[in-house]
Amino acid sequence: MRALSHPGQARRQLDLFLDGADAMLVNEIAAALVAGRGADAERALGQLRKRNPRHPDLRAFGLLCRAQRAEASSTPTHPAAVMALIEELEGSLAPAADRLLGPRAGAALRPVWALLVDATAVLPLAECRPLAPLYHWLGVAHYRLGDERQAFRRWLALCWLDPEGFPGYGPRLPSSTMREEWAEFEREPEVANLPGGALSRARWFPSWLLLRHRGFGRLFGPTEIPDAGVATRVFGLLLALLPFDGAGHSAEVVQHRSALRALDPAFFRLYMRAVSGRTGAGPRVRRLS
Repeated sequence: MRALSHPGQARRQLDLFLDGADAMLVNEIAAALVAGRGADAERALGQLRKRNPRHPDLRAFGLLCRAQRAEASSTPTHPAAVMALIEELEGSLAPAADRLLGPRAGAALRPVWALLVDATAVLPLAECRPLAPLYHWLGVAHYRLGDERQAFRRWLALCWLDPEGFPGYGPRLPSSTMREEWAEFEREPEVANLPGGALSRARWFPSWLLLRHRGFGRLFGPTEIPDAGVATRVFGLLLALLPFDGAGHSAEVVQHRSALRALDPAFFRLYMRAVSGRTGAGPRVRRLS
C-alpha cells in the first residue's frame, strides 16, 4: 500500500531543514567572533551567504567580521578619524553586536576596543567633538579590556565636561555599579536643590557617588579635576575631607566641613546625612570592594 503524498508537509520539512542549517552556521559565526577567530567566522559567513543569499543577518555579521580585522596599523591618527570610528561604533557595530551576540557582544569587538584606546592615547581629546559619545565609548573600551579604573575616570569626567550629554548614556553603561548608582541619583529628591538646574545635574553625580563609594576618591588626583564650577570644587574638597571623617571633630574636619557648607549648603546636607548614617532618601556610605 503506497503512502499518500503531502507536498505541503514535505515543503515544511525542507524549510525546517534549511532553517536548521542556517541556524548552525549562525551559531558557528557567533562562537568564532566571540572567541576572536575572525578567519573561522568569515569562512562560516561565506557558507551562509552561499546557502541563503537573503539571510537578514548577512550585513551585520559582515560588519562584525570586518571589525575583527582591525589592526594596530589602522589606528586613527587624527581626531576626525577617531570620531568616525565612534560614529561607526554607535551607529552600526555596537547595535549589530548587541542584537546578534547579546551579552557576548563586548568580546567580539575586542579589536575595536583596543584600536580606540590606542588611538586616544596619543591624540588630544579636547579637539574631538562631540565629547559625550567619545568619552562614553572610550570608557566602554577600557571597561571591556578589563581596565575599570580608566573606564570610571572617563565616565565621571564626562559628567563634568558634558553634563547634558551624560544622561543619554548613564542608563546603558556596561558597569552595573554605574547604572544602578545613576538610577539612584536620578531618584534622589535633594539633587533637585543643587545649583545648575536639571540640564547640569549630572555634574553633581561624581560627588554624590563619592559619598556612597569612597573608593572612587582614588580615581583622581587634586590636579586632575577639571574646573567645571561649584560641582568640581565640591569634589576636590571631598577628596581632602573624607579621609578625616573618622577623626571626630578635629581641626581638619571642622575646617573642611565649613568650606563645604560655604560652597553649597544643599550638597552639605547630603554629605552630613551620608556620614551620620541616617536612613532616608540620602546617599548611603558604601565602599568599593
